[in-house]
Amino acid sequence: MASVQKIKLSPSCDIPFNKMVLSQSNVRRVKAGVSIEQLAESIAQRRCYKA
Repeated sequence: MASVQKIKLSPSCDIPFNKMVLSQSNVRRVKAGVSIEQLAESIAQRRCYKA
């Protein structure tokens, strides 16, 4: 019987909403003229598997 290595997760913590700061370096952007359908197709092409 092979042993299974367990993963230890970091404990979660609550952060008060009023302590959060919006970062402009991680904001999702959408190019003008790109439809939701085109975005969905782009995501589908990049996925490792198809549902």
